[in-house]
Amino acid sequence: MAEARSYADRYPDDTHPLFLTLPGPAAHDVQLLIEEGLLELTETGAVSSTHQFRVVCVEQDGQAVTELNRRFPGMKIIEASFENLISWQTQFNWPSRSDRRLFCARIVNLDLNRSFVARRTHDIMVFPILEVVRKLLEIHTNPEPIRWTLCLTLHAETPWSSHVAESARTFMCENLDRDTQFRLLASSVLTNPFIERLFSGSSIDFMSLDRVEQQRFLMVFLPKKIAQLVQNRGWRLVTKQNLRYGTPPHAPMATWMLEFIPQESLISTPDTAYRQALHGIFQNSTRITAAGGRAEA
Repeated sequence: MAEARSYADRYPDDTHPLFLTLPGPAAHDVQLLIEEGLLELTETGAVSSTHQFRVVCVEQDGQAVTELNRRFPGMKIIEASFENLISWQTQFNWPSRSDRRLFCARIVNLDLNRSFVARRTHDIMVFPILEVVRKLLEIHTNPEPIRWTLCLTLHAETPWSSHVAESARTFMCENLDRDTQFRLLASSVLTNPFIERLFSGSSIDFMSLDRVEQQRFLMVFLPKKIAQLVQNRGWRLVTKQNLRYGTPPHAPMATWMLEFIPQESLISTPDTAYRQALHGIFQNSTRITAAGGRAEA
């Protein structure tokens, strides 16, 4: 909620939605926004007309939509699948013009019930979730770029084929080899024995790694891929949170809070911006314990 408060204070007359979320019937994040005074209600409990588009909910389950309308009458709810709206399985289909305005929120909260899967298209490895990020970047660029934050939660598993696994290994080794500071910082999450295994040249079956190793690898790999994605696009990427959690019998999870700040000057120094983004991956890398506390990643 601190991030939402920061945007609300920084842009008091903002015409963009403050918060887009996939709430489910519980809608805990929407309730927190109300409790923090960031979403105003009338005396009857309906969302104020002045805040009708401040929070946008995307929900495909009909019963959940009914519950959301009952609890928060007047709130903007798009009854559809987020994946279908964003057309995340293809690079070429985009949300409608009217939906793009709603997707251009200061905070986009995507709690996705899926892993960081990949597919092979014409010998190119494509991560659909990265396509989502790419499209959101474009949406937040037109007609002019705005500062925004992505909160992304995924199952921290690596169900990758041998081709994807080898591509991921070589991609990670590239910066570990040429950037001494990145390698030093990465050792605090990946551990030196695992880094040496990456450099051994032997293939790694990521599916066979234990859950903690898969979580740790994704904590570095995903923001590194996004840093590559924004390179040359005039965005400064700041990793504000990089968390892993979930102990048996719960699923292994990872959550990132990534802020995208327009900075046109970075287009002329893409390598510097990329390295800064990589080094920032580890500043807020932590583990949430079963008791709810924080510990080293």
